[in-house]
Amino acid sequence: MDAMDARSAMSHTYDFSKFEQVIADTARRYLAAMEELYMFFLAAEADYGG
Repeated sequence: MDAMDARSAMSHTYDFSKFEQVIADTARRYLAAMEELYMFFLAAEADYGG
């Protein structure tokens, strides 16, 4: 839900400081999980010849 709120905030603002804050929050909260998921799919592709 927080990710959707961040996306909504970005689609309706022209304030660069808010943009920077959303980017920092997204990196802090979601980047590790996104990287882990990415690595999982890379390994699955290698294993199954995607």
